[in-house]
Amino acid sequence: MPQLKELPWGGEKLAGFGKSLPAGKKIGESWELSGIPSSPSVAANGHLAGIPLDEIVSGKRSWFGGKKRLPLLVKLIDASENLSVQLHPDDRMAKKLGLPSGKTECWYVLHAEPGTRIIRGFKDGVDATSLSQAIASGKIEDSLLSVPVRTGDVIPVPAGTVHALGKGIVAYELQQSCDVTYRLFDWNRSNPKRELHIEEGIKSVNFSSLLPEITNRGQGSSCKVYSCEHFSLEKISLSEKSAGFKGHTGWAAATVISGSASIEYDSWRMEIVMGDTILLPEGLNYKIKPSRGECKFLLAYAN
Repeated sequence: MPQLKELPWGGEKLAGFGKSLPAGKKIGESWELSGIPSSPSVAANGHLAGIPLDEIVSGKRSWFGGKKRLPLLVKLIDASENLSVQLHPDDRMAKKLGLPSGKTECWYVLHAEPGTRIIRGFKDGVDATSLSQAIASGKIEDSLLSVPVRTGDVIPVPAGTVHALGKGIVAYELQQSCDVTYRLFDWNRSNPKRELHIEEGIKSVNFSSLLPEITNRGQGSSCKVYSCEHFSLEKISLSEKSAGFKGHTGWAAATVISGSASIEYDSWRMEIVMGDTILLPEGLNYKIKPSRGECKFLLAYAN
């Protein structure tokens, strides 16, 4: 079961992606697969139903390649307003802070309204000094690189990259399992007024890194949409005539983004629908078959 997060910029669009939302709440995130102890997802069925995922990982390490902690976090995000301009520490900085990892991310855009944009990176010539001056003078927006996006875009966000999802986007987010965010600008929101982390953020910015290309994988057949040193993400497209998907050798997480399917192993069978995220342990001899028409899901796994 996912953890739903009420946030100032959230809305109700995740209801269109299979989520049952509480009335009157602005839900910005659904933590689909989380082993973070302060906010773990919980097994919804099977013999481990009701057990938090961090406890499952520590008790079933063979399911996760011997890992002591789940290295990835999967979210669905509804940006009904602009998210804060923020960044996350890389592994080097995380080690200094005593954290288990940094936080590199990747977005797959499930829906983008016409004209939608994101913030990703800085304009040419921005360095720590000019960024500090821009923040102090209230002109940080002049330093930010605004990029148009559309449905199906795959957007890598390496740790240390300043970024913000723009209003009108619903996204799938795959990231390293770290819950540290340094907020540089929150669009002057006052209800609530949230803390900024200027000093920590500027220290964690990677000003020199060339950003990976944004690609579009909304159409076409199954493919690997992104891979980095921390994780890989595949889009799997199944038609009624396909033989189904026979699985990944290591552990993985599958999130259905359209249609429905059945997952089968041995004599066990379960239906999965749009918005469901299924944890697939290492060594499980499973098969995923579309139920009716076409089914698409995103498959995430650690590298």
